[in-house]
Amino acid sequence: MGDKFRVVEQLGEGVFGRVYLVDALSTGSVYALKTIRDELLPDPRAREVFRRDAQIWVTLERHPWLARAFHAGEIEGRLFLAMEYVAPDEEGLRSLEDRLRRSPPDLAQSLRWAVQFCQGMEHACARGARCHGNIKPANILIGQDHAVRISDFGTAGLRLATARAGDGTVGTPTHMAPEQFGNSARGDERSDVYGFGIVLFEMASKGQLPFPPPAPSEEADGALRTWRELQRLHRDAPPPRLDSPLAPIVARCLEKTPDRRYPGFADLRGDLEALLLHQTEEVLRPPRRTETEAWELSNKGRGLMALGRPEPALACYERALAMNPLAAAIHNNKGNTLDALGRLEDALRSFERAAELDPKYAAPWASKGRALAARGRDQEALECFERALARNPRSADTWNQRGTVLARMGREDAARSAFEKAEGLVGNQAPAPAIAAPGVPAVVPAASPPPPPPPPSRPEHAFIGPRYEVYHVLGEAGFGTVYLAYDHATKGVYALKALRDEYLADRQARETFGREARTWVKLERHPYLVRACFVEEIASRLYLVMEYVAPEEPGLGSLEAYLGRRPPNLAQSLRWGIQLCHGMEHASAGGILCHRDLKPANILIGADRAVRVSDFGLAGSTPSSAPPPTWHPSSSRARTPATSAATSTPSGWSSSRWRAAAACPFSPRSGSTTRSAARGASGRR
Repeated sequence: MGDKFRVVEQLGEGVFGRVYLVDALSTGSVYALKTIRDELLPDPRAREVFRRDAQIWVTLERHPWLARAFHAGEIEGRLFLAMEYVAPDEEGLRSLEDRLRRSPPDLAQSLRWAVQFCQGMEHACARGARCHGNIKPANILIGQDHAVRISDFGTAGLRLATARAGDGTVGTPTHMAPEQFGNSARGDERSDVYGFGIVLFEMASKGQLPFPPPAPSEEADGALRTWRELQRLHRDAPPPRLDSPLAPIVARCLEKTPDRRYPGFADLRGDLEALLLHQTEEVLRPPRRTETEAWELSNKGRGLMALGRPEPALACYERALAMNPLAAAIHNNKGNTLDALGRLEDALRSFERAAELDPKYAAPWASKGRALAARGRDQEALECFERALARNPRSADTWNQRGTVLARMGREDAARSAFEKAEGLVGNQAPAPAIAAPGVPAVVPAASPPPPPPPPSRPEHAFIGPRYEVYHVLGEAGFGTVYLAYDHATKGVYALKALRDEYLADRQARETFGREARTWVKLERHPYLVRACFVEEIASRLYLVMEYVAPEEPGLGSLEAYLGRRPPNLAQSLRWGIQLCHGMEHASAGGILCHRDLKPANILIGADRAVRVSDFGLAGSTPSSAPPPTWHPSSSRARTPATSAATSTPSGWSSSRWRAAAACPFSPRSGSTTRSAARGASGRR
């Protein structure tokens, strides 16, 4: 494709374009490249919408449960979107759709994937993807690390723009919410919750649809009748009874009226996490982010192997194993690469290490068997294939390889039986019917771009330096003030925290504020922590520039506000409690040994109804000469003399904090999570 990409193979094809595995000639990178069909290229609206929606996907930023989009462009008049290549597993399975056909997940695995999906959608919705609009198993990729990657964010608007139906009725009707049949542009996060409810039903029922389409018809109006029948089922018919612990969750997702469904993926995830905890005693922690993660390097290695480049692939696996030496799948990948390079003994050691790390993992035994069979060591290979099939008896490839070895050994009856077994497994993988709207492709609504930050509207707003225009004061603490400010350089909205005037002359207060603020800045991104962006000095005053967490409605920006106006019920208290624990675990692992001021006012609640823990370490910005704070029962904060900042809030102190006064014992046990949770359940201190 031009002088930029070498096409290796076609990965898939849809009604709007094709997806190719490509090699970037200038960088050697591996991408999945999505292109638009030739017949859509002359349509200026389709081209513009493709660019806009592709850019929305690109700007979603990295998240472990989203398929990453890198950049959009144009080559010789053809539009493309360069995406992360999600390599298939050892059986060639790439998506949830593949797995539902070949090896449906059990309840525990379904719950793990469902929680990951919700976390990914929360991230996307918080960054401007108003509605995915095409949630179905084919768009939920499953990587070789057995983790979810949500795909197809970047084509929603294109599908809507190119629909030929005058009323805008477009979508995948087996997974569409009732309101989307009338006008897909009306879809929102609750419509996506409905679509994912269909997916949850499929996982709980081994691939069955709650509202299956009628048998295909050869008549001219067959597609129209199919569309209308599915519209009737989604609008009027109750879903079939589901014999699964997921049944009540699925039922709420599939409510006909949007207001009766989960309001968003954060609420849905709370119930899924609770069920996962009940069923398996697992708590699925969001992965700790690094600049480049082990699974990304392993994924790149798989792509390089597909391009026939084993040497750079091996380098990727070595780097990945340096980050995660206990990943059995990466050891298996490394072994396959060493085998391709002719280094059999090294390859066998990698396969053995993978099998040792995960005794239930079939792939290293199958890989070892292939390597031995290629060298004519049939008896050893046969033993490996037997071990692989004992762990995964549904692998058609392994049955075929076993049959080949048996035939070569002269055991014809056993070989024939193995080949028949493989054929039976492949024969059961009937493709699901593709359904489209009558006369139009299967189309989904456009994702809305993120709303731009509010432009300066009143010339009387004060400025902090030349960049930050202050809109109003968000809050005041014992040592400083927090402002809502518009940054004219980045066109973004931030919360700015500054030291009070009376502490500017105190060198130790400034140093402590700066040091602890920078510790907060160094924390990696986490969905349940307020992000501290950087520390800046303007006109001799230190400012901490932080993420602005927009509330669901004015006056409901923190847990303190919710407790005062709308106390959460037990279920919501548990969701927020779990989220807070995830965030605090991440902060502790990142070097924040003690929050020092964990209280409802520092637990922000965003518009997505998710927790953001704030104010890390800044309570420690007290000059060493300051006397201990005094407590006034009529106030919600500690008072200190004018020369000192408050160290924290005594109502949230543990007994050890009282004994140590302003000193923190540097232990998570000294926080006040239990007290805040108790207030959430009782509504009082």
